[in-house]
Amino acid sequence: MRLFAVFLLIASLAACHGSDEDNIQARSARDSAQLRQRLNELQAEAGNDMDEAAAPVDNEAANFLNSMNGAAPVPTNGAALANGI
Repeated sequence: MRLFAVFLLIASLAACHGSDEDNIQARSARDSAQLRQRLNELQAEAGNDMDEAAAPVDNEAANFLNSMNGAAPVPTNGAALANGI
């Protein structure tokens, strides 16, 4: 009887170990998906920051090229851009 009790104890521990592995895999998959989503968010933020930083330089370059070609400068204020000028 004692041997049977020991066997049951070992079997229950083995079952718990298997469910722990499943929990760890599920948690790892969830964490991986969250990290992947955060990476995508950070990449989007970095792209937006770079676009914002480059916008004034792009405007100045366009103005310079237009002035070299004899055209009027491109407006840089928000109202002129909103009016389609």
